[in-house]
Amino acid sequence: AEYRSYPLSSPDFQLDDVTLYPNPSSKEIFIESKNNPITKIEIFSLLGARMLTFNHTIESIDISHFDQGIYLVKIYTEQGMALKKVVKK
Repeated sequence: AEYRSYPLSSPDFQLDDVTLYPNPSSKEIFIESKNNPITKIEIFSLLGARMLTFNHTIESIDISHFDQGIYLVKIYTEQGMALKKVVKK
């Protein structure tokens, strides 16, 4: 049998294009995409509960009301999806 690996998204899309800062954060986070416009952002708890959804580009996200812990941030662009972890302190 022959095994091959296929990319999950466009080969031009680099997760490095998407940055999330500051991390950790106690108040707000900023998400930037250098080359591809952000089309959607979702934030989940580690238990899988969706905390926030944005269907547009935003300047910053207020996470001050979140409990302390680790959250997963799904950042969708036209070229693919980046998954980042953010620590709420």
